[in-house]
Amino acid sequence: MPSKSQPKFLQLLLKVQKQTIFVTVPQTSTIGAIKEDALSALTDAVNQKGDVPAVTSVDDFELCRAVKEKMRGNRGEVAYTYEPLDTTANVKVANVQNWETLYLRFKDNNDELAPVNVTHPSIEYEYEEGGEDQEADSDPKGKRKAVE
Repeated sequence: MPSKSQPKFLQLLLKVQKQTIFVTVPQTSTIGAIKEDALSALTDAVNQKGDVPAVTSVDDFELCRAVKEKMRGNRGEVAYTYEPLDTTANVKVANVQNWETLYLRFKDNNDELAPVNVTHPSIEYEYEEGGEDQEADSDPKGKRKAVE
């Protein structure tokens, strides 16, 4: 059976604090072109929330890849470092995979990269207090007592 070929277009996720920007790019696209797409999304009129730093050019942020580092002494805990990607390299040379998550690191006033501040969504569903759904779920089906 022949090996599965790589897709011609990649789907990438760009994480910015509580937001995710979805980008579709060809494998021949450069990291710089992806930064331009991210800049377009960040400066769009829809994205005028106060939690994302204001950017005016692609020089105000870097696209980074998360690299796992195991922490000694802590079971299962993983720390991440974020490596900036070369803007002149294309996606294939930078070894960016389909559906990979890349992170935006913004520069401060001194042109230093600020730490990545990303909120990942919770896996568990959180109920609001006093809601009707909470009462229905508190009595699991098949576990009801017979009424005498």
